Amino acid sequence: ETYHRINSKSTNSADILRSAINILTEATGSTMAHGEQTVVQMSERSKEMDEVRRELDEYKRIANTDSLTRIANRRAFDEKLAAVYSSDARPLAGLVLADIDNFKKINDAYGHPVGDKILATVATVIRSNVRKDCFVARTGGEEFAIIVEGNTAEEIYQTCERIRIALETTPFKNSKTGVNYGPITISLGFAMAADSEDAGELYAKSDIALYCAKNAGRNRTKPYEDGMKKDFTKSWLIYKR
Repeated sequence: ETYHRINSKSTNSADILRSAINILTEATGSTMAHGEQTVVQMSERSKEMDEVRRELDEYKRIANTDSLTRIANRRAFDEKLAAVYSSDARPLAGLVLADIDNFKKINDAYGHPVGDKILATVATVIRSNVRKDCFVARTGGEEFAIIVEGNTAEEIYQTCERIRIALETTPFKNSKTGVNYGPITISLGFAMAADSEDAGELYAKSDIALYCAKNAGRNRTKPYEDGMKKDFTKSWLIYKR
């Protein structure tokens, strides 16, 4: 009943939250106003409130998950990245941006269903080659982001290389037709949070490092270095991923 009351009237997150608050207020208010309520009635109200909370938790999970790859989406990534700078102390964290090489050509040659399978597999490979506490998201198209906390630049570089090598050696073959779509490779760029003033600067530096990895021949990892921005500015207008 509670699920119906929320979803039958709601078209967006704000509506759902308002509906949930109304139900919770109604439930708690009723309990306070009727001291003679039986234990059974109070128990029913409690169950209804628990159901509302479960529905809200599920809605939040869906709203923050990429439906294709089952990892975090751009909305969740933006929130997590902002949280990296939530304290006054400079965090020991890094942002990795990764982009599948020549993905548009693969998508055009074999079709979107194949492209979708590749995206899902790449997400699995990334997730399988980072620590469980690393935050992994698909930020759009064929681009992924990884927020790594508590690691040095060298450790993050090794993580990137582990992902890159694992993907390069992952078979991408159609079992029915025998068509081999691989090898699929990925380029990665990263920057350290301690070297950036805020989330925007960190993202920009990581993105520049990614483009430099692409420009250097793809299928490689590049940490952000001073001077990259100048080189990137010269070439980005003519560069095509």
